Parts: sequence; C-alpha cells; structure tokens
Amino acid sequence: MADRIVETIERLDGRERVYIVQRADGRYSFRRQWPENASYRGPGKHVWPDGFSQEAGWWPPSDHLGIYDSAETAKWEALCKVEWLASVSKPT
Repeated sequence: MADRIVETIERLDGRERVYIVQRADGRYSFRRQWPENASYRGPGKHVWPDGFSQEAGWWPPSDHLGIYDSAETAKWEALCKVEWLASVSKPT
C-alpha cells in the first residue's frame, strides 16, 4: 500500500506544500514538497512508487519526516517544525 494523503496544506505564496500522510504500515507522518524551477516543463502526471502523483513544476515529496501514532500528532509535529505552517493551518 502506498501513502494515503490525509491532508494537503499549501503555503500561501505557493512555494511549498506539506502533506499529512498515513504510511503503508498504518502509522502517520508528514512530507514536504517544493516547486521546481519556474521554467520546468515536465512530463505531466506520473505516479511515483510511493503513490504521489508528479505534477509538472514540483519536485517529488520529501521522505517521511517522523513516524507518529495519528494524523493529529503528525500535524502537530509539522506545525512545530515547519515555520510558515502555523500561519495557514490549525490542528483538528
């Protein structure tokens, strides 16, 4: 089973995304993603082995950034570790 995206939070200026995911082992994590060079004209959609769809203009998501017992815990950790995230999202 690939990661299942629980929530996607995008930075207001579009310069980064954070995914709250359920891992294949049933635990949770968060992953970060950044856009590529603005001139990138990639291949369009492609599904990476971990289940994420590649979008033109975006690098693949980072590795899992911690392993947590719930989506809420993963989100709280992301809020503590990703500076801009607290300004656009609050934990459920």
